[in-house]
Amino acid sequence: MQQLKAKKRWVRLIAPKLFNEQTLGETLVSDPEEVLGRKLQVNLTVLTNDPKTQNVKVGFIAKEAKQGAAETELVSYYMMPSAIKRMVRRGGRRIDDSFACLTADKISVRVKPLAISRHMVKGSISAALGKQLKKAITEEAGKLSYIDFASELIQNKFQTRIKQAISKIYPLRTLVIRFMGIEQNASSQEKQAQKAPQEEPQTTTAQENVEETASQETPEMAQKKSQDTPERLQKEPEK
Repeated sequence: MQQLKAKKRWVRLIAPKLFNEQTLGETLVSDPEEVLGRKLQVNLTVLTNDPKTQNVKVGFIAKEAKQGAAETELVSYYMMPSAIKRMVRRGGRRIDDSFACLTADKISVRVKPLAISRHMVKGSISAALGKQLKKAITEEAGKLSYIDFASELIQNKFQTRIKQAISKIYPLRTLVIRFMGIEQNASSQEKQAQKAPQEEPQTTTAQENVEETASQETPEMAQKKSQDTPERLQKEPEK
């Protein structure tokens, strides 16, 4: 006799208490234990009803399953690249970093901050800002449990506090955490969140782009440009 197939059933995925145990979705499985370890991502606006968070995705992993429902754990926080590009403007220096730090309950998390200064700064100042940024984030994260750290990150309280501390050295226009993930599988979390990853330079400025363009100008291009004098332009008929 052929063995009868187990009847599949729907299992709800429940968000952590941080999000008031909202339903994240449902999955069809033969055995509730099959849902354990499954990962999913949700736009933060869906959970907070705040349109300001529409550029952020949060990742979860299913843990304990019982009575047709599976509890999940928050494992990542990710800002979409399109939002990052809108933040980077001319006239400021961008400072990126990536490092691991421990929370108060000894959970290792990978943090990738992004800071943008209000004005152009020298390389020495940029290096000092980057060093102080890492120090401030590491110290503040060490004072919080992982749940509290994630909660402050989602509410933007953590970023605001770090920005105020760094601005004492040099005023910043922007400070965000573009990625946070539990260190054990942070790489796979970010790859899953970012379908088309792009390598970005550590620091870029508008002035550097201008200098690079000028260095590529040929003598013929320079001669032609010099011929476009005000006198020559005045002789051209007005439209």
